[in-house]
Amino acid sequence: FGNEYENVKILDNQLKNEVYYVVSGHGGPDPGACCTSTESMMCEDEYAYDVALRLTRNLMQHGATVHMIIQDNDGIRDEELLDCDKDEKCMGTAQIPLNQKKRLHQRAAAINKLHKKYKKKGYKTQKAIMIHIDSRSESKSQDVFFYHWGKSKTSKKLAYDLQSTFKAKYKKFQKNRGYHGYVAERG
Repeated sequence: FGNEYENVKILDNQLKNEVYYVVSGHGGPDPGACCTSTESMMCEDEYAYDVALRLTRNLMQHGATVHMIIQDNDGIRDEELLDCDKDEKCMGTAQIPLNQKKRLHQRAAAINKLHKKYKKKGYKTQKAIMIHIDSRSESKSQDVFFYHWGKSKTSKKLAYDLQSTFKAKYKKFQKNRGYHGYVAERG
């Protein structure tokens, strides 16, 4: 989490016996969308990774076991513009392939391996959360949206619960902006 955030204080154990796999989008040789109209280039994967780190830390504060599938040495960063790099690894050691399909298979294999391990240990609640930040032109800006696995009522409920939380936060912190995110089924 970086020096400033390395100590994780456990606030409660409401997520004890739950396992989360947090995956930030892109990484390694693929920075995702890049913005060059700022003083330094902005890369999508750096912001997705930062959000994933913050989520991971938050889940841990509530007693969850959390695995960051894509790992980097950056830690949580509070700067507005995050430096781009290409040193992210899958599970901390494996090079990330440039080919999108190979990247997806690599991440799925890492999660499936861990899932089996925790299932054998008797863990019943395991969730994978993918963090992606899509680039849009200003005229087509998009708020946070959620996909869920179509065959899972639990996944669908989680997606709607998250959307509801975002709606409430937007209403509180961005009163005049409105929220236009959505929930959709995948798979």
